[in-house]
Amino acid sequence: MTYLLSCSDCERTIPLETKDAGRFVSCECGAVLDVGTMRDIRQLPVAGQDSGLAAASPGRRRWSPVQGGVFALGVMMMCGAGGYIASQYIAISSLDLGDQAAQDKSFGDQTIDALTPFGAYEAWKMLQQMGIGDQEKPKYMLDQETAALHRSKARIGMCVVGLGLIVMLIGVLALKPAR
Repeated sequence: MTYLLSCSDCERTIPLETKDAGRFVSCECGAVLDVGTMRDIRQLPVAGQDSGLAAASPGRRRWSPVQGGVFALGVMMMCGAGGYIASQYIAISSLDLGDQAAQDKSFGDQTIDALTPFGAYEAWKMLQQMGIGDQEKPKYMLDQETAALHRSKARIGMCVVGLGLIVMLIGVLALKPAR
């Protein structure tokens, strides 16, 4: 394989092979150049290929701008969705999700158990005539509904994280890098 060494004086390229390692070569301009080690030679551009990063470092793939952009988009999606998920769980942690429902049920059970049959009949007649009326939901029920809403929003955020991961994989695997 022929590698190309650039002259430090005139910028001409001098063809080399790995057997030239450790030697000195002369350029047409008269400059004498140290070829270097075999490793140094293998890092030079290969004759007949583009002289870019891909040729300067064989075996390493270079990303195209599209591939890098798609990967960056996936990273931004994952980071944004991660922040959104964190905000939803922080909002849930600020809610009072104690065991108020069990306490209310226990209080209702005790009240009903304390009623006599006649008292239960009278309470039923009163509710039938007056109606229950507009009932406001207790705070613990509203907090539970709000927590459920935040959890569903966090699930949507997790889907966006997955989508971001897929976009990143498309950027890495599906789009062909420049060689």
